[in-house]
Amino acid sequence: MSAECCAQPRKRWLALGLAYTPAAALAVLLPKCPLCIAAQLALLGVTFSVPSSARGLAIAISLALGTFAVVMLRTSAGRRP
Repeated sequence: MSAECCAQPRKRWLALGLAYTPAAALAVLLPKCPLCIAAQLALLGVTFSVPSSARGLAIAISLALGTFAVVMLRTSAGRRP
C-alpha cells in the first residue's frame, strides 16, 4: 500500500476496514464455547453418531498400524549384527 492511498481519509478508512473485516468475521463465526460448537455442528448435520460410527474405522486403522510396527521391529531386529 502506498502513502498516496492513506493521504485521503476515505481511502484510509476503506483500507482499514478491509484489513479488519476478516478478523471481525472470524470473531463472529468461530464459536467460543463447546455448546456453541455443538450447535454449529448440528446446523451442519454433524451429530454425536458420527464419532461412534467412525470408531470401527479408527480401531481397524490402529490395529493395522500396530501390526505393521511389530512386523517392522521384528524384521529390523533380525538384521542387526
